[in-house]
Amino acid sequence: TANQPIQVAQGRSVTDEDGTRQAVVLFPQGVTAVMTLPDGSTQPLTQLDVRATEYTVGDNGPEAMPAPLPPQSGYTYAVELSVDQAIAVGATRVDFSQPVPLYVDNFLNFPVGGIVPVGWYDRSRSAWVPSDNGRVIKIISIDNGLALLDVDGSGQAASTEALAELGITEAERQQLASLYAPGKSLWRSPIPHFTPWDCNWPYSVPSNAVRSSGTAPQTKDDNKPDKPSCKTGCIIEAESQVLGETIPVAGTPFSLNYRSNRVPGRKTAYTLEIPLRGDSVPDSLKRIVLEINIAGQQVNKAFSVDRQSTTFVWDGKDAFGRKVQGRQEAKVRIGYVYGVVYTNPSEFQQSFARLGEGPISAGRGQADITLWKEYTKSLGAGYPLSAGMGSFSLNVHHTYDPIAKILYSGNGKQRRVTNINAAVINTVAGNGGYRFSGDGGLATKAGLSPMGIAFGPDGSLYITDFRNSRIHRVDVDGIINTVAGNGSHGFSGDGGLATEASLRNPIDIAFGPDGSLYIADSGNHRIRRVDVDGIIHTVAGDGSRVFSGDGGLATEAGLHYPTGITFGPDGSLYITDSGNHRIRRVGVDGIINTVAGLNLNNPRGIAFGPDGGLYIADTRNHRIRRVGVNGIFNTVVGRGHYAFSGDGGLATEAGINPVDIAFGPDGSLYIVDVWNYRIRRVGVDGIINTVAGKNREKKFSGDGGLATEANLYSPQSIAFGPDGSFYIADSGNSRIRRVSSMLPGFSLENIILASEVGGLLYEFTPEGRHLRTLDSITGKAVYTFAYTENGYLQEIQDLDGDITRIERSGDTPVAIIAPKGQRTALTLDDNGYLNSMTNPAGEAYQLHYTDDGLLKEFIDPRSHKSVYRYDELGLLVEDTDAAGGGWTLARTDHSDDSYTTTMTSKKGRVTRYQVEPQTNGDMLRVNTSPDGTATQTLIKTNGETVTISADGTQIVSKQGPDPRFGMQAPITAKMTLTTPNGLSALVTTEKTAELTDASNPLSVAKLT
Repeated sequence: TANQPIQVAQGRSVTDEDGTRQAVVLFPQGVTAVMTLPDGSTQPLTQLDVRATEYTVGDNGPEAMPAPLPPQSGYTYAVELSVDQAIAVGATRVDFSQPVPLYVDNFLNFPVGGIVPVGWYDRSRSAWVPSDNGRVIKIISIDNGLALLDVDGSGQAASTEALAELGITEAERQQLASLYAPGKSLWRSPIPHFTPWDCNWPYSVPSNAVRSSGTAPQTKDDNKPDKPSCKTGCIIEAESQVLGETIPVAGTPFSLNYRSNRVPGRKTAYTLEIPLRGDSVPDSLKRIVLEINIAGQQVNKAFSVDRQSTTFVWDGKDAFGRKVQGRQEAKVRIGYVYGVVYTNPSEFQQSFARLGEGPISAGRGQADITLWKEYTKSLGAGYPLSAGMGSFSLNVHHTYDPIAKILYSGNGKQRRVTNINAAVINTVAGNGGYRFSGDGGLATKAGLSPMGIAFGPDGSLYITDFRNSRIHRVDVDGIINTVAGNGSHGFSGDGGLATEASLRNPIDIAFGPDGSLYIADSGNHRIRRVDVDGIIHTVAGDGSRVFSGDGGLATEAGLHYPTGITFGPDGSLYITDSGNHRIRRVGVDGIINTVAGLNLNNPRGIAFGPDGGLYIADTRNHRIRRVGVNGIFNTVVGRGHYAFSGDGGLATEAGINPVDIAFGPDGSLYIVDVWNYRIRRVGVDGIINTVAGKNREKKFSGDGGLATEANLYSPQSIAFGPDGSFYIADSGNSRIRRVSSMLPGFSLENIILASEVGGLLYEFTPEGRHLRTLDSITGKAVYTFAYTENGYLQEIQDLDGDITRIERSGDTPVAIIAPKGQRTALTLDDNGYLNSMTNPAGEAYQLHYTDDGLLKEFIDPRSHKSVYRYDELGLLVEDTDAAGGGWTLARTDHSDDSYTTTMTSKKGRVTRYQVEPQTNGDMLRVNTSPDGTATQTLIKTNGETVTISADGTQIVSKQGPDPRFGMQAPITAKMTLTTPNGLSALVTTEKTAELTDASNPLSVAKLT
């Protein structure tokens, strides 16, 4: 009753492998309660029927949580506190006139006197919110009906003053004496309202914990050369053990073509070898887990810690058991699972979701932490059966795979995007001058002093104009305008339009979860926010150039030249407080705290990685540092020296001078190496390479060419655009540069690819269906393709209007009709593969396959039969022709990802083909003839090819961009031939194009 000093609400007692606990809420006399209704109004409650429902029970506890926890908050104890009367009317919460104490048994044996980090889940914001700390207490004894409490771990009864500081009254002690026996240890937490509540300690992993030490998953096709060595007769691609056949189509210039790597029987395309560990793993590792997602299927497996590797074979189907056409992207995650190590909460008023300060001996059975390593691979047959020609393709009809980014030519060849999709650089904003100009016009005509860049929710590019104290927006049409800052250097304007406010040398920008623009107003020592309605406010920093304010409101804290901002997974704002050598965090409650600062030296850029860790450009220490979700701090890039070094090796051994960082779509880390005038990339394998910039010359050069051949001058920032291109604030050149694929249309509705020599353009739908082949000079359609309603090829119309038709019965091709009427009959077998092809003269080709499409017999019109045999993965291992000749093929895989394929003739002559991928991305191929002579070819990522023939002659060729299509259709810009006796010849090629419209590569006036 209301006349009682304290009323008690008890939840049911819960027991699992971690222990027994019960939630108990005490309501002191005089406490009142109101509930908030769905319309926002409030209503008093005079009676409370209280429920306490624990989430964190048993094996399924982590999945039962109302939302994922903040990164620094370890799974410990969560309970939903609710009132039946409020639930009945749909109330959103119940608030009390003063906090009421929540008691929970100390079932995990946390130290007495320690902090209980307390937070609650705000469903309206979908966020966990810190609340005032609780305390671990212990009932020492009971004296005259009152519990004597240890609240500081001293083993002594607390003084009246210490109890009063915690809000513990005599009435509460009396109630505790009636509820618990001496020796009982409890968590006591002040609860101001009823919602889901969390008592979660910070956590870490064991000190020796690491991520997966295995190498990236591979298929046997990964290192297949784009231009394989071929043996004729039938077509055999030696290195990849692929069989091909070609059959002419009467009355047309076309042929039908087969490749054994374009059918489901090529299991190498569906089989992924996944290394799980290296030579050793930490003794704290509990197990290894694997997660694979492909075509809607999810595969989860667990392995013992001694398991070295596993093999995944995709069945080619989606989650509903339907066959999937073309290659599909598989997302692979390898997790190392460790037991959680709880840590001591930091000494803040609200310690929830803050990093801890050292391990404590407590834990939960279900409280594991998994350190993930992620990879993306493409699996499946490259050419879909929906092309509708019985596993064959017409030589002029191509398919583009937008997932794997591979062009599958109808003649059986293919080109990987990494070869034609060279990284080329161009200017997208800035005219080279730093004085403000150009608002309302093309961004490339504007004057600006760029420092930071970011992309907005609408795909527009935002730029901090450092010297002009403005923020610019470049829309998708390339028009630039000011969105914040009036051009005067100062501080003003809070509460008004951002365009009328004064900024002082802003450096960085970022977008918040709600689409608001955040500005590191560095010269004003503040962080400012521009709401979506254009109004500007200060959200952190009071303008003082000092360190102050931890644990309080961010707007009352001192910052010293903040230079970087980003948002964490939980919606918190992270700030590089560069002058104070710290990283600060502003929670969703507006409270600021330091999260990193040990041995940092003028940090600049920050970003969260796909692993949830916070990465820091520790500029003057010449390193990239990582703070894990467990609080562990380590170096991931750099050896502490700024001089350029290390390309092709481990990132931790490289010399760098980092100022900004960003993560690419594939999880790679990109670094702005400011004084080395380069952009560096660290792959998921830990290897570093340069991807833009070439030396320390202070000049502008390279637009339209390879990014690695361009000059950058004091680059300051990097950001990835919606299309996967990355953008550079090339500050010394007063420009924004874009490094992108030379594949026009990648981000537009249709995809346009150039042929290797640049004479043709191929147009595809976003799904990769071939629409037209164009003459790149005249712009006229050389071939136009029409399809049935179900997407199967129906007609090919050539430049003269002549039409070749595919005659179908339903979706099944039954004939190819030439423009003059010649009819080539087709039949398919029961599995949908081309079984026979008969020309108008009655001459027939007959073909027989395995059930999954591997060609095993080919009989020509003269009854000459070739027989083919494959291994269990679909690799060709034997070819026997009608005369008894042919080849036997064998492959040997080596530990360094290289491999050797041998082709042995029926007479015993052996040719060897060796493929050796290099750590820097180059590829070495060595072909050894039966007589032992060898030719070496080194194909470099910078477009250079070095060939050394058996007699010692060396040819070095360097590719350069086509003036219209760049590296999609590269030319041999330079070739040097050197003979064994020292003679040399140099040949250079220059190609120019005059266009009537610079933006239209088809508007050719003159080509030379």
